[in-house]
Amino acid sequence: MIYIKLNNGNEYGIQFSYMKGKTKHDHRPRAAMCTIFVTNGLRGRVEESPVLGRGRAYCCKADQFKYETARCLTLARAMESNLPRECRTAIWQAYHARKTNPS
Repeated sequence: MIYIKLNNGNEYGIQFSYMKGKTKHDHRPRAAMCTIFVTNGLRGRVEESPVLGRGRAYCCKADQFKYETARCLTLARAMESNLPRECRTAIWQAYHARKTNPS
């Protein structure tokens, strides 16, 4: 989970989830989802937060699933909604900063 607070006071959250293959022998992830939502003090209660965008990415059986690629694809697709530029920029900056500043 990544949390971002913008200069205008709004706070957003980004959540990634992964789905495994459909057979019991296929334990590798096959799909990824990203949800961007408004938290504004409701951290930890995603179901009560308004969703701003959702993105999905699927992996073919022949391909190697890569978490980083899946996260970037789903995040970009989730931001295809009408998010302001300031918000999209802050989300990408927070996403890339997560590696250098784990919380």
